[in-house]
Amino acid sequence: MKFRKATSILLVFVLMLMMLAASPSGMNVYAQDTSSSEQKTDESKEVTSEETEEEEEIDPDAMDEATLNKLKAKLEKNQQKLNDLSQQHEKELELQETLLQDVRDTQLLLDEYIAQVERLDAEIADKEAEISRKEDDLEERKDLFKERLRAMYISGNTTQLEVLLGATDFGDFLARTELVQSVSEHDSELMDELMATITSIEQDKQVLQADLEKANAKKAEMEKEKESLQQKIMDSQEAMSSIASQAAHIKEQLAADSEREAAIADALSNSGIAYDFSGSTGGGPDPIYGLFQWPVPTISTITSYYGMRWGRMHYGIDIAGGASTYGSPIVSARSGTVSLIANQGNSGWGLYVMIDHGVVDGVHYATLYGHCSKVKVVQGESVKAGQVIALIGSTGWSTGPHLHFEVYVDGSKQNPLNYL
Repeated sequence: MKFRKATSILLVFVLMLMMLAASPSGMNVYAQDTSSSEQKTDESKEVTSEETEEEEEIDPDAMDEATLNKLKAKLEKNQQKLNDLSQQHEKELELQETLLQDVRDTQLLLDEYIAQVERLDAEIADKEAEISRKEDDLEERKDLFKERLRAMYISGNTTQLEVLLGATDFGDFLARTELVQSVSEHDSELMDELMATITSIEQDKQVLQADLEKANAKKAEMEKEKESLQQKIMDSQEAMSSIASQAAHIKEQLAADSEREAAIADALSNSGIAYDFSGSTGGGPDPIYGLFQWPVPTISTITSYYGMRWGRMHYGIDIAGGASTYGSPIVSARSGTVSLIANQGNSGWGLYVMIDHGVVDGVHYATLYGHCSKVKVVQGESVKAGQVIALIGSTGWSTGPHLHFEVYVDGSKQNPLNYL
């Protein structure tokens, strides 16, 4: 029993070696790529974990050089992540090609075992048919022997003694004795031969059944191997979908951060416009009473009203408060978008800001803030009501530090006091 078990184990081992030899680029590569797949999965987790790392917060409203540097660092980091994801995507494609080749190699082995099972089934069926024929022959021999005995009994020759006693002399007696023994031995030999044949066929059948069990086991093993490879392909496809999703998210971040980086860089390098992004800019909801809030919270004095002045139309109001006026904060009168920042030099409004407030109750509104010393927003930026957008100065054609404030209604300049 132990010998049979050892032989079976040795046979299985030999079959496994044959299978590996039959597919040098299959199972060996697969074994390597299995660990490679696990390594790629770990890499995917690393990328994902990097994605979830807490990054340094960047103030969405800040427009200073420090913010620009933070954005540059973030852009560089996200670009590296995108490059890593691209490399990982290529590796997953290579892995899938290897796995597909392994599936093809496994299918070839599976087809071989299926053919072997079919051949063994056919051989076993032939053996069973042969056993059935031999058993029929044996039964036929038995029936003939019984018929002969029955005939001998009916004819009166029922015993060997009677056959022998019928001898005429001693020579005849010896001849009759030899004949009886010969018939008996012949019948016995025939039946023994048939039994031996049946036993041999049964043994052959058992060998075939054992081979069939091994072939079926290998067939099941190959089917399981194929299923495992197909699952790995599905896992790789899911990993690629995850990579694509991460890459798309990072690309969106890159696009948004690149646009903001360009805006800040342009704002900081734009000649003639002084920016100051330090300090809190505040801001809150739009006014409940009135359309606009007062644009200079620390100063309430109007030094020049809307109307004719010095022989020409003055289209806004001037707000100033003496020596402390210069550098006082100017706030957005209502939420909106910075539509223009410009500097007219020593003429006109000098450094000024325009904010588009959009349509309110079917009417389009905008405001202008002139003679600024510094600006705390950039063009295209969204601002809230009460958010500091600039500081009072005396740029342009100005007799002293003050804010020149204008209101546009459907593109036409109107008296600001009617809307404050």
